[in-house]
Amino acid sequence: TLHITSSPIDFLGDAKYAMAVVILINIWRSFPYYTISFLSAMQSISGDLMEAAAIDGAGVIKRFFYITLPSLRSVITMVIVLEVVNAINAFDLLFVLTGGGPGTSSEILGLLIYRLGFTRFDFAGASAASTLLIGAALVCFLFYAPTQIRKKGRNQA
Repeated sequence: TLHITSSPIDFLGDAKYAMAVVILINIWRSFPYYTISFLSAMQSISGDLMEAAAIDGAGVIKRFFYITLPSLRSVITMVIVLEVVNAINAFDLLFVLTGGGPGTSSEILGLLIYRLGFTRFDFAGASAASTLLIGAALVCFLFYAPTQIRKKGRNQA
C-alpha cells in the first residue's frame, strides 16, 4: 500500500535475500538471551569503581572503554562462542524456513549432512561433512577454553 516496490519481494524464496533473512531471524531469536546476559554482567560492575573513575576525571567514553568493556570481556567471549556454535547447529531454523534453498543459497553444513544422509543416502559424504562440523565446533571450543582456564587461574590466585 505504500508503493515502495513495484512488486512483492519473496525474501525467503529469492537467493539474494534468503541467507540474510535467516541470519536476521536467528539474531532476533537469540537477542533476549544475550540481552539478559549483558544486563546481568553490567549490573555486576561495581558502582564504586565507576564512581572512583568519575571522581578521577574519566568521562563517559573513558569509563566505557576502560571499565565497562573490560568487565564484559568474558560475557562478550561467551556470547560470540555461543552464537557461532548456535549458527553451526541452526539446522532446525533453516530447515523450516528455507530447506537450504532456493537452490543451495542458504544451505549450511547441518543441512548438507541431512541432505546427503537422508535424501541421497550418501552416508560416506554425510560422515565426512559431520567430521567437518565436529572440527568447527572443536575450533570454537579451543578458542573459548583457554580464556576460561586463564580466568579460573586468576580467580584462584
